[in-house]
Amino acid sequence: MIKQYLYVLALICAPFCAADAPWHVDDFVAVYQAKVGIARGQTRLQLRREEGNRFVVESWTQLTGVVGFFKRGEIYEYCDFDYVEGQILPRTFERSDDISGEDRNVRVAYDWSHGRATIAYQDSTSTVDIEPGVTNTLLMQVALMQSLTSGTRTPSFDVVGHKGRLRFDVSYEGDDRISIDGEQRALLRYSHSRVDSGIRTTFWAAPERAHLPLRARIEKNRKLKGQLELIDSSVAVALASD
Repeated sequence: MIKQYLYVLALICAPFCAADAPWHVDDFVAVYQAKVGIARGQTRLQLRREEGNRFVVESWTQLTGVVGFFKRGEIYEYCDFDYVEGQILPRTFERSDDISGEDRNVRVAYDWSHGRATIAYQDSTSTVDIEPGVTNTLLMQVALMQSLTSGTRTPSFDVVGHKGRLRFDVSYEGDDRISIDGEQRALLRYSHSRVDSGIRTTFWAAPERAHLPLRARIEKNRKLKGQLELIDSSVAVALASD
């Protein structure tokens, strides 16, 4: 009862605390080349505004190269969310994955009026408590871009998925000069890591593009596991918002 009261109080106070918090991330489409071991793939990430302050973010990943001849499939992720008085509030998140060895297919419904999320995974459902700020692994990337561009630099994100509710700590590590398309660029380096997992993902982001990552590196226990790189910088040009 006390927790639900505090949650409602936070929503009531939000218009007074964050009414001047604008949305900073314009619609975009970005395509990345992915490398994980010997496997090669392509990931397409898209954010679009549907109407008002409702948005959709989607991701498609497909295998390419030699491995793609032997194994077909796709990882598709979808999340729709509202941006309300400085808060990112997801409505639903779903993932369909027929590439990974692990069963990662999941659907999450967020119920903000009661402060809980319902997770449908395999043949069962479960619920976890949530509060404003809780997202999912897909939406977390957009939330990080919004946080960086607004100058808040959120220290951690809780996400809800097939493993329940998990926390990712975020580290903001300063600027790096790296070569992108043969040109030296000053990019912001930041990373996130899941508590007790040994997995750290490091991003190099372009401040002028609302901190859209141009490159990423995934490590587990300090060993390289995978890389992402923007295929063509022109693909990531922001699209005009409605």
